[in-house]
Amino acid sequence: MKKTIFILLVIIFCSEAQAQKKVALVNFSVNKEIGPGDFGTNAGLVSEITVLAANNNFDLQSVFDSFYKSFNDDFAKGFPFQLLPENDVLNNAEYQAYDPKYDKAMYVLSKQGYKNLARPLLGMGKADKDAMASIFKTSADGVLMVFIGFELEKMAVMGVGVVKIKAFYNMICYDKEGKKVFDINEKGISKKSLPLVAGIPIMDKEKVQPMCEDAADQLLKELQGTLKKVVSKSAKKL
Repeated sequence: MKKTIFILLVIIFCSEAQAQKKVALVNFSVNKEIGPGDFGTNAGLVSEITVLAANNNFDLQSVFDSFYKSFNDDFAKGFPFQLLPENDVLNNAEYQAYDPKYDKAMYVLSKQGYKNLARPLLGMGKADKDAMASIFKTSADGVLMVFIGFELEKMAVMGVGVVKIKAFYNMICYDKEGKKVFDINEKGISKKSLPLVAGIPIMDKEKVQPMCEDAADQLLKELQGTLKKVVSKSAKKL
């Protein structure tokens, strides 16, 4: 009987210890600059993508709002750790003073007060994530970055090549030392396709914006069923 009680106490203690882990959300952003995907070497297309991203009428604020609300109202409640209160992050003097290394913040949507950090991909953004881990080392067990973006996706539909828009959700967690705990990637694909001229997609705002919104909707549906489960499994190393 005593042995059983002891085992139960250990389980309860370990569960409480896990629940007490705190993580600082240091980036939550939607990038308006659509990745060229397999078309990356086409200078004309890259230029069109940049022009579209800079267009104030290319409005993806509703996409940001939907993801941010879902993250706070649904996803975060199922994580096996607590998020550091937002005010503790945004009012941190070192965080406020930090100068991100990302040079295209003008194309990024975020909540006021958050830094637009570089997505740590292929080495890019290492300085940002290391700085964040250091800044919150004493107040949290790790830092969390969320990036939502879009990319052109070549596909074959009934044997015919088409180009759709892929929305991606990348959530990365690092521990106090800046070591990766988990890196979660999910995607959603738009139902409609972009028209092609000479094999290159036309980046028309009237066609691209609803496709981005549709791809984002498909992505949110995917995340509803998988995100909390994947995080719970992956966060054990925190």
